[in-house]
Amino acid sequence: VVRIDVSEIEFEAGSKRFTGGIGSGVIISADGLILTNAHVASPQAVTISVTLANLERVSAKLVGWDHWTDLAVLRLDLEEMQRRKIKFKAAEFGDSSELYAGQTVYAVGTPYGLERTLTRGIISNTNRPFSDTRGVRGYETGLFNNWLQTDAAINPGNSGGPLVTENGKLVGINSRAYIGAENLGFAIPANVARRVAESLAREGGIIRSYLGLVPGVLQDLEKFYALAANNGLLINGVDPGSPAARAGLPAGDVVLALNGHK
Repeated sequence: VVRIDVSEIEFEAGSKRFTGGIGSGVIISADGLILTNAHVASPQAVTISVTLANLERVSAKLVGWDHWTDLAVLRLDLEEMQRRKIKFKAAEFGDSSELYAGQTVYAVGTPYGLERTLTRGIISNTNRPFSDTRGVRGYETGLFNNWLQTDAAINPGNSGGPLVTENGKLVGINSRAYIGAENLGFAIPANVARRVAESLAREGGIIRSYLGLVPGVLQDLEKFYALAANNGLLINGVDPGSPAARAGLPAGDVVLALNGHK
């Protein structure tokens, strides 16, 4: 687990100024890849420094960034590490799909700049939908993944740190807390984070498919359409010029299958 200090340039009222922020991260590979939040380290970063568990501070660079899942990947400066003979260990991923409500977990990170802090709690929900139209530096987030909900205390500075099980397996990346609530935090599931991290490290970004549908839930309309419960997706709207529009899908229709899969 590492502390991440980021320096950025911002422009306000026609003037340029430097700003700084603190977050957390976790080393996930032997070649120095670090997983953190997109709202911790972004393409606007000028300098990124990482404090390791042994309190040695080294530099890092942004590899890739994805606001949709609030994830970013950094890489440690391995030449600097070798020159200074600094060693590190990588975390081991767990399977977040095996988590259950009531399971004990630990949030590790740097809340309010307090390094090497650990809080304990439970998984309170394993599949929480949660989206924010301006949640990551003015960009949307949470539309391509559901979240792990936990009551392990997550405070400013914990962002990007790992959520781990009692055997130390990485099962989530801590991202945010619900303002005004009592220990109501959210983490990105490790199975999502691992796939995104692999793509960011390989491609520098994420390529996603796009239909152009504005979805809606049927709920009480299931009887109106004579459908079985939990069967079908209501089309609330269609984006002009989208693949769905070119295919002739109209608003008010119901999608029952995609590529033959119901």
